[in-house]
Amino acid sequence: MPGTASFPVNPIALLHGVMVWSQWISGGLLVVALGGGGLNERTRVQGAHDLRVLVEAEGALARVSGHIVSSPKVVRVGFEERRQFLVKTEAIQLNSIEHWQPAVGKVWVAVTNRLEVGWYTGVNVELDGVLRRPSPAAYPGGFDRRHQLARRGVYHELRTDDLSSFKLLSQSQAQPWGARFRQWGRECLARGLPKDEAVELLWAMSLGWRTGLTAEVAGPFMQSGTLHLFAISGLHVALVAGILAVLLRVLRLGRQGAALVAIPLLWFYAGATGWQPSAVRATVMMTVLLGGWVFRRPVNVLNSLGLAAFLIILFDPQQLFRVSFQLSFSVVFSLALVVSPVGAWLNAKVQPDAYLPQPLWPWWRRWILWPSQWIAGALAVSFGAWLASLPLVAHHFHLFNPVALLANVPVVFCGMAALPSCLGSLLFGAWLEPVSVCFNHAAWFFMHAMMTLSREAAELPGAWQYVRAPEGWMMAGWYALLFGIGSGWFLKLTVRRWALAGWIVFVGMLGYAWFEDRRTVRMTFLPNGPVTHVESAGMLIDCGDARMTEFVIPRHLRVRGV
Repeated sequence: MPGTASFPVNPIALLHGVMVWSQWISGGLLVVALGGGGLNERTRVQGAHDLRVLVEAEGALARVSGHIVSSPKVVRVGFEERRQFLVKTEAIQLNSIEHWQPAVGKVWVAVTNRLEVGWYTGVNVELDGVLRRPSPAAYPGGFDRRHQLARRGVYHELRTDDLSSFKLLSQSQAQPWGARFRQWGRECLARGLPKDEAVELLWAMSLGWRTGLTAEVAGPFMQSGTLHLFAISGLHVALVAGILAVLLRVLRLGRQGAALVAIPLLWFYAGATGWQPSAVRATVMMTVLLGGWVFRRPVNVLNSLGLAAFLIILFDPQQLFRVSFQLSFSVVFSLALVVSPVGAWLNAKVQPDAYLPQPLWPWWRRWILWPSQWIAGALAVSFGAWLASLPLVAHHFHLFNPVALLANVPVVFCGMAALPSCLGSLLFGAWLEPVSVCFNHAAWFFMHAMMTLSREAAELPGAWQYVRAPEGWMMAGWYALLFGIGSGWFLKLTVRRWALAGWIVFVGMLGYAWFEDRRTVRMTFLPNGPVTHVESAGMLIDCGDARMTEFVIPRHLRVRGV
């Protein structure tokens, strides 16, 4: 009609969209500002007494005085045992100068000497050696120790030898309760069992004892994609929380009361296993989820996951760059989005005719209905976790293991039986030893089953292979595609065309990158010897001495996907 104005876009809808996007942008800027401020506070030089100011770049002979902030852990390197711990320095004596001066910073210490009793968290110590910055990567793509320790706020390490002196300045009254619990737990879980690899793996899975998890033992689990069972992570904490919730509900406690009892017990478990970062992250996530029960609020997994990630990054922004943080949150986020549609599709395949009454089903159909539904759900969970972890595993560990998609189902099932058996042994170990021994034998049986399944899966043809780390844009495109389809956002009519165009461009870029990679000739000159790797020709010229052949060459070849 004449005199009336027509708007191509509804102004109210436009205003609402602007407000929504402004909230997202302002929230993101707030998170970045808080994380950046925390990161700057943790990494800035702490005045003139900072070790980064006192110690020269090439290092110096030093005697360090301070207190231990992480109890010594035994690490096996070949046939040699090393004890590693972290010292927060208070004073330092440089280059044999008599006077002491204040010092601020953390020092990573690795010794082969046998330490006397009393080296625990909190005690004051004095030790000497060569204080220097950690070594960077020895070759392109190799392990960068300097970068790894810097993520933990550690910029120096003390290199010791047989002539170095180690002195306790203050005797500890008692071993910390967490260390005492883990020592008692190892003794409890070993009752009635032979001393073999299975027992040490039970210690690793239930108590976080990593000494027995050497490269030889962990190899089949890494190759089959089941090594995550030996980190006190989300699966462990979720399983412990589930067991506690079931037991407390059996005792007639409501959801609120069960959550109030379970949360402190979960934090006790995190402390008893040594406050490992993965355990603390999983406990924070589970605390947020159970907090919905406490405050009688509906539980939203994605909101709880976002809050847990925000709290962890706010406390320590460096966590964002740790492999375990990335794997934990990407896998849980994928499970929340992918498992439901995939599980529904798989269940539809195993369900009988919906119009056929149950009494008319064949007897075998009634018998296999529940197992088939459980297998479908387990495959959906394994598929979602595998899709989310695939680029990160390739980037950090240089592995592509499609066998993990199937191997995780039986191995995780055995792990879900072994871990409760370990917890049952610990529960009865202090007052009913025969029952504890029965639980030990059950856990030992399931651990042997896990070892056999992982070893057999890793030996299948095409089960795994080494690959080069994907580029950053490849990982970004993968996760955008995964989470866009999983959330259903890419399937909306208004977004579908743009998503399809982006997918075509992404596939085209992958094809072009593959073509260019085939044409490129790469040569790598490794240090400490005239070793040359001609990647395109698959040639290794002069493998160097025995040490290079044993330690450096295999690691380099794995990084390059050979």
